[in-house]
Amino acid sequence: MGAELAAIIFTARAWLIGAGMAFVITLVLLIQGYRRVGGTGLSARCAMLLKVVGIVILLLCLCEPLWVGQVAKTGANYLVVMADNSRSKTIQDQSGRLSRSDTVKALLEEGKSEWLTDLAQDFSVRQYRFDSQVKRVEDWAELDFA
Repeated sequence: MGAELAAIIFTARAWLIGAGMAFVITLVLLIQGYRRVGGTGLSARCAMLLKVVGIVILLLCLCEPLWVGQVAKTGANYLVVMADNSRSKTIQDQSGRLSRSDTVKALLEEGKSEWLTDLAQDFSVRQYRFDSQVKRVEDWAELDFA
């Protein structure tokens, strides 16, 4: 089961059957009209196709389509971001160039962390650091990895 992000609904459902019948009748009339005139060339086919597309758009508008989706209410949901502030983050990676603390600081650096800003638009973000105890932080500069 996947999450449904958005859908198109037709608010004037009573018009769906009428729009379908109007489309079929119009299509039949277009085909007959182009056969009588002898429009079998590429330009005639393109003109007919453009007319069909225009008619489909008009008939869809008649059915009043709406694009609906679900979005979290701003500030209604809490999201916790926790950073490990323990000394173990000072261990360097296999290449010996970066420590884990450098990686964490790069991910959480103010101005560069667009993902945190994007999350804050839809959620109430709470930031915490933890080592021997959990403490709420306002600024990630408080991480000292001691």
